[in-house]
Amino acid sequence: MGSATRPVRVAVIALGLLVPLAVAEIVLRLTFRIDPGPKLYESADKRVGLECYPDDPRGDRQVRLADTDTFTRWSDRIAGLDEARALRPRCLELRWNSRGWRGDEPHPGVIVLGDSFTEGQGVREEDTFVARLGRLGVVGAGRRGLDFPRLEHELGKLTGTHAVLYALVPNDAERSPELDRRFPAANDFIVHRGARAAPEGLGRYIRLYEWIRRLLAARRLATETLAWYGALWSPENPGAERTFAAIGRMAAATRAHGGAFAVALLPLLAREDGRYPLAALHAQIAARLVAMHIVVVDLALLFDGEDPATLWVAPTDMHPNASAHARIAEALAGTIRDLRAATGAK
Repeated sequence: MGSATRPVRVAVIALGLLVPLAVAEIVLRLTFRIDPGPKLYESADKRVGLECYPDDPRGDRQVRLADTDTFTRWSDRIAGLDEARALRPRCLELRWNSRGWRGDEPHPGVIVLGDSFTEGQGVREEDTFVARLGRLGVVGAGRRGLDFPRLEHELGKLTGTHAVLYALVPNDAERSPELDRRFPAANDFIVHRGARAAPEGLGRYIRLYEWIRRLLAARRLATETLAWYGALWSPENPGAERTFAAIGRMAAATRAHGGAFAVALLPLLAREDGRYPLAALHAQIAARLVAMHIVVVDLALLFDGEDPATLWVAPTDMHPNASAHARIAEALAGTIRDLRAATGAK
């Protein structure tokens, strides 16, 4: 009797395993979509651009390249939009001033200097934290990819009396050649995290396999990237000391012209076991700057306890969205007022 029922038990167990696997495969086939990630298309003079995405879940990507008139109008100014229309038809308009910074021409006030977080990659100009602080006399000096040593050079473009808030993101430090070679993978963690190219090999036929493969790859990339950020500010990277020295020179130069200088440490929108994985690195950087007599506001825990995915521009773009920018602006308003007061501005 026992031997006769054994094949039945094996069949029942096999069926019990196959049914949930089949259901998972069906769900993944229905929900899996190709997502090439965002891409910036710029005019030849780099004064205007379109930040393009495959879709528009929040309704703020108002340039619709599927519209023929819109496509024709923008194609007269920006090359390569045939690709955008096919893959990323929902876009945001961007404009940069004569200094290469997003927004209006610079004028005396509180200059916020930084990279893509300051530029507001992926959000409308009016939704950036810089624009939200504009009523307090803030002017943005942000451009994606603006890291050291270029950041110090950008500050040198300013003339007259300014207060300066440098919005530091953990990937800003000058990189050694070895770390620079590792940068593309780390950058992918921020800009194209989870981007879904068309499946290849076995993944073309078994979506469950493809999902598991990409999940493991994303976890490996996250681990490697977080280690990269730590190395960037460690003795492993000679550029770290040059970066601290450059920040010191920036502060001294600003004060020499009658201005005030401060640093805001902006967090990446990432979590590891529910916690911000770079909080200790923020504290390390802040302590070093405070020892240099530089005012620091550390926003490491600004989004503590929240699901970072709700604050991303897109599933494939971990830059802060409009909601996150609003929170950053609120957190920095007091610092902006202090900087203005220190320079005698009303």
